[in-house]
Amino acid sequence: MKMLHYLTGFLSTSNDNIWKNTKPYVPPIEGGICINVPNTNTLFIAARLPYPESPCYRFKIKLDRIICPNMDSKSEEEKSIAQLTKQTLEELVKMKHVQLKNVKMETRGNLLADVYCEDIFVNQYLLDQRLATIEKPKSWLKYYSQSYSSSEDDVVISESESSSKS
Repeated sequence: MKMLHYLTGFLSTSNDNIWKNTKPYVPPIEGGICINVPNTNTLFIAARLPYPESPCYRFKIKLDRIICPNMDSKSEEEKSIAQLTKQTLEELVKMKHVQLKNVKMETRGNLLADVYCEDIFVNQYLLDQRLATIEKPKSWLKYYSQSYSSSEDDVVISESESSSKS
């Protein structure tokens, strides 16, 4: 019954008003130890909430603002680049402390973040290695194989971009 006391103001309004007057919960985490890399753009971290005696929770983190090849693709070329991307991501972060910046909640309930490990901006690193992009290419193999002919082809994720996209 005590719980209803907190909701009484909402119960007398329409569902639309309740939705507009609430916001998604984003856990106040700033980093943790990467314990699993299940695919090309996702990692699980073990972290505690910032209060005394917090249990250690497992959080699913997706790399924000990049598109990576799909490991379940029907294209064998895309699958091979996806394997390389996953392996690279594992080498960068698995069993290491990662720092999260610009953490937000995706519409499906996943946490999105800019991930840093040992002073490497992981999202940008995958872009630099052509293992990720900001727009899905027609062919991942061609995209990955392209040489850097000019700096115009380089994609950079800026801090101001990530701050403004919430």
